[in-house]
Amino acid sequence: MAKKFLVLVEVEDVLGPCPVYQKGDKILIDEPNVIISKTNAICTRAFPMIVTFIKCFSEGIETGLQGVPLLVKCPSTTQGPVIFRVSKLPKEEEE
Repeated sequence: MAKKFLVLVEVEDVLGPCPVYQKGDKILIDEPNVIISKTNAICTRAFPMIVTFIKCFSEGIETGLQGVPLLVKCPSTTQGPVIFRVSKLPKEEEE
């Protein structure tokens, strides 16, 4: 069985007014669950852009170039945008 990973989503930058996130906010996912106690907030506008990577990262699959962080931009043009860094953590390294 493949090793499972936690998925860490961190707010890398906030490029305008955002009513939900501040730089440094985190979302921690143990697929399919969001670890609420270690998550600052979830925005319904940004989450659909992130969720496409959650399954891949939780299974250990890399996307993009090795060693290059995956950055995802919130699609909201009226409130942000917010840039998220998505990464995987071995379950024993849970933050």
